[in-house]
Amino acid sequence: MRRVCPSMRELLAFECAARNKSFTKAAQEMSITQGAISKAITALENFLELSLFKRNASRIELTVAGQNYLAAVFPLISSLEAATLAVKSNRGTQVRLTIASMPSFVERCLLPKFGDVPWSGVGADAARRPSSIFA
Repeated sequence: MRRVCPSMRELLAFECAARNKSFTKAAQEMSITQGAISKAITALENFLELSLFKRNASRIELTVAGQNYLAAVFPLISSLEAATLAVKSNRGTQVRLTIASMPSFVERCLLPKFGDVPWSGVGADAARRPSSIFA
């Protein structure tokens, strides 16, 4: 099946590099090599078929497309981090995770990634309801 979403590794590398404005600083923060950051960014740019960064001799800068993509991706990564922390801190209790998103993103990107999770075994329920956020 053809991939419709970039990998989490690529998204985290992009977010970290954009926030630090440096592949080297992003690599240090993520405890990986600068080459791994560069490879992940290149893979993401190839996947999206556009440039996310302007690369100069000693610095990087987000393109307009990169700025727009960061604005869309950053809240999603923050939500995933918050959900992970909540689950880790509330082990043994039921935690509700609410994601406000376009239905197409949920169906094409999120659900395939969580397909093997035994939702019924952990007392989780899924509710689809329209959101006024996107109206």
